[in-house]
Amino acid sequence: MNNYKFFVFVGFFMLACSVISCKKYLDTVPDDFLTPSQYYQTEGELQNALTGIYDVLGSANVYQNTYWATLSSSNDIDYWRNNRTETTNPLYYNQIPSDALVTGTWNALYQGINRANELLAAVDESPVDTSIKTPVKAQAQFLRGYFYFLLVSNWGAIPLRLQPTRSVDDANLAKSSIADVYAQVLKDMTEAETFLPTLEEAGSDAGVRVIKTVAEGILARVCLTMAGEPLKDLSKFVDAKNWASKVISSGKHSLNPDYRQIFINHSADILEPKESMWEVGFYITSTNANEWGNLGSFNGIQFSNIDYGYCYGTYGITKKFWDLVSAISPTDLRRDWNLSPFRLSGPSTGLTGISKVYLSQTTANIWARWPGKWRREFENYSPKIKYGTPANFPILRYADVLLMYAEAENELNGPTDSAYWAINQIRERAQGTGNRITGFIVENGGAGYTSAPTVTLNSPVLGNTILTSATVTNGQVSVVNMSNIINGYFTGQPTITFSGGGGDGAVASAILSPIDPSVADVPRSQSQSTFRQLVRDERAVELSQEALRKHDLIRWGILVETMKALSASIRSNASVLASYQFEAIPGDNVSSKDVFLPIPLTELTLNKALGGVNNPGY
Repeated sequence: MNNYKFFVFVGFFMLACSVISCKKYLDTVPDDFLTPSQYYQTEGELQNALTGIYDVLGSANVYQNTYWATLSSSNDIDYWRNNRTETTNPLYYNQIPSDALVTGTWNALYQGINRANELLAAVDESPVDTSIKTPVKAQAQFLRGYFYFLLVSNWGAIPLRLQPTRSVDDANLAKSSIADVYAQVLKDMTEAETFLPTLEEAGSDAGVRVIKTVAEGILARVCLTMAGEPLKDLSKFVDAKNWASKVISSGKHSLNPDYRQIFINHSADILEPKESMWEVGFYITSTNANEWGNLGSFNGIQFSNIDYGYCYGTYGITKKFWDLVSAISPTDLRRDWNLSPFRLSGPSTGLTGISKVYLSQTTANIWARWPGKWRREFENYSPKIKYGTPANFPILRYADVLLMYAEAENELNGPTDSAYWAINQIRERAQGTGNRITGFIVENGGAGYTSAPTVTLNSPVLGNTILTSATVTNGQVSVVNMSNIINGYFTGQPTITFSGGGGDGAVASAILSPIDPSVADVPRSQSQSTFRQLVRDERAVELSQEALRKHDLIRWGILVETMKALSASIRSNASVLASYQFEAIPGDNVSSKDVFLPIPLTELTLNKALGGVNNPGY
């Protein structure tokens, strides 16, 4: 997505000079650059400029890494398990105004805004046909609104720049109130929504470019955020419901029948815009390896094999996730997909000899499990690289739209039929389809076994998902045991083989029972408050690691109390969690100041209109 031309953006070059006080240069008119009025003359130039705006989403400080991995992590579900010694880091809620990660994301988002401002300031005068430039303008305007949404929800009151920044004076701008920034976000997004392409009109760009229903889904998110802390504009629940309803009633989106396949598609670089409505596109080729992302290489199953897929294993999932999803249903696919039941072993290179070593399910061991949402084994390119993956980052999924609808409807009218319908669609999908294994029949015990043979259960779909073992009596296999890890094969008939143990001839088959997805439905007759908590828990389970949980806790006004409770729980289990006590540090440190990040020191220094005043607590 880097195929835009840097020389288009004269304003960015001049702004960079202002950072180093290059006043003399700013007073000089360059004669070897195209000015904005000279550019945007062809469809290609408009598309290049638009691509430059989208490119910010995939930059290192936004969805490639920092925004999801640092600024949105460290909540009660996702945690950083790699470093116990840093004294200043947003992951530990001890960030400072000079923090490079905070500064980098702030700068990147304003860079995206300035690129959008440059295009919006010139597009109307472009001689390109209106049918071409109208959707380009709409996408640029929506993206400007989205960048401002990320800024205001993370920093609060901020400078609102709606014209290109081309001088030092342009960069000096006082804060606008939170309400005023949100008003601009709504203006940009709602105006853009009218002119954005539909799913069909977007063609092959659907999934990575903003379309009409994507705008409607994000508007639902914006309105839910406005209805919560700190604005608490409760009227926005109506708007949130209406925008989510537009997406649902459009009929253009649906849930993938298999929860796991969503993230396999991300890793395999397969677009699926019906469920995964808007993604940040990443890719890797032999000639262009700088457009990679970090899903699966940072937050995956730790492994040092470069050919299978190297993973640092720097992030984890808390036991709270395990508890929440187990309470929904012990056969919920999301439990063992997000919190992998196995670890990997094998050589550092090559694929021969790699095995999946299954972990026990004791409570103490849950903390030792690795996230499994994005798994490098499903990447379809070779050779793999150590540092990155082609997995796209999902900004908006249809499942989120359903949960936003359920939340808004409950707040307005209590849990109605439509609210139950929305949440239960997601719960039922998580049960899988087809048949579930409920046991085994030993058809022939064989002979000559002196010890228990190894039992291999081969799935037609995703490999061994059930831990099995055999019991030998009088030289024969008498029982095939099953540990309920995922407890199911969802299509086809599994095969069972026995090896080792000194004997042969054992034959067994699986007992299959049809899956009843409705076992996970939320029972009717819930109170409004109970249903509210059920929706919140469902969001934690369904959307873990997708850069939403921390911001949900903030808008619900429960960030501090939730993190403090997590810390207390960890501390109280010191005997079994001795190796994970450092995960209590974020909860120890968090305070009311952490609902917002500090305004970067460089911004306070350069933007004199801010008067050197930071957010409270910094």
